[in-house]
Order: sequence, then C-alpha cells, then structure tokens
Amino acid sequence: MANRSYLYVTDADPRGSGHGHIQSLSEWNWDVPLSHLILVSGNPAMCRSQAWEYDGLIAVCGDFAVGRQRLYDFLDLVRQRDILPAQQLDGVIIQTHSALDANSGEGLYTLLEAGEIIELMASEADNLEDLNRSQVYEAIPHEADFPHLVDHLARRAAEGDIDEIWNQLGLRNWTELTWLGLEQAC
Repeated sequence: MANRSYLYVTDADPRGSGHGHIQSLSEWNWDVPLSHLILVSGNPAMCRSQAWEYDGLIAVCGDFAVGRQRLYDFLDLVRQRDILPAQQLDGVIIQTHSALDANSGEGLYTLLEAGEIIELMASEADNLEDLNRSQVYEAIPHEADFPHLVDHLARRAAEGDIDEIWNQLGLRNWTELTWLGLEQAC
C-alpha cells in the first residue's frame, strides 16, 4: 500500500457498474488534498471503489465538469488574495488547466479513491464506509465555503507556512499514470 489519495476521470457513472474508460488525474501522498475534494464537489456521492474489493462505499464521485469549474473558481480566489507567490501559482494553474482540460468534461465523472488514506485512520473496529463518509465525503467543500477556505490559507501564509499551503492544495502532481495503476486495469 502506498498511502495515497487517487483521482480519476471516468465516462461510466461510478454509482452504477462503473466499468468504463478510466484516466488518471492525480495522486497525493498521505492525505486527501483540497484539489481532490473540490474536483468531486459537483453533485458528490459515495460509491463503490473501482480499485479495491470491498462491499461498502469507500470511494466518492462527482460531476467532473462542475468540479473542474469550481476548482478554477477557487484558484482564482487564491490568486486574487496573493496568498502564494504569483509566478509559482500561475505556473501551477497553467499545469492544472493542461491536465484537466485534456478531458471534455461533459458526461464525465471524477472518482476519488481514498481507501488507502481511510484505512490508515481505521482501527479494527472501524467501518471503512463510515470513515469515508466522515473524513472524505463530509469534508467536500461547498462553493459557499470557498471564501472561508481562502481566509484560512491567507492566515497560514501570514504565518509563513507556504509549503503547507501547497501541500493542502495538492496541485503539483497531475499525472496520467498512478502508482495504483487503475487506469491500466480498466
């Protein structure tokens, strides 16, 4: 186990059979970053994992086009507040657009596989579906939360914690192939 959060885009609704074309978007070590949560924020739902054999709902899916636009809107708010170095942020935003705009968006779903992260939190008595609900699904921000999130990042920036802000955002690891390799298996 690599202890990562994995993000995919798929043309099959993960709430159904979920067996369609899957393409990797991102993976992030040791946490579920804000970018992953925002990208599943369009009509989010808990769903079965496409990666792990488990009967419960331990993954989250959402409308890709809606989540993508929300991430772009959130990044615009971050840019307006001058929280991160402008040149670095602009470069990361260009990379983000490049990675996400490679997909049409219409009729696509974002699939967040955070089973490895959830399992790290679990004790033997814990139900992974309940942990997914409380630690991932309920952490998905609504658009109304964006100003509060940006204020939080601005406070962290004022404390000089720029590396932690980059880590919370999770924007620097767009990839077409994840360690998990789900995109090759489907």
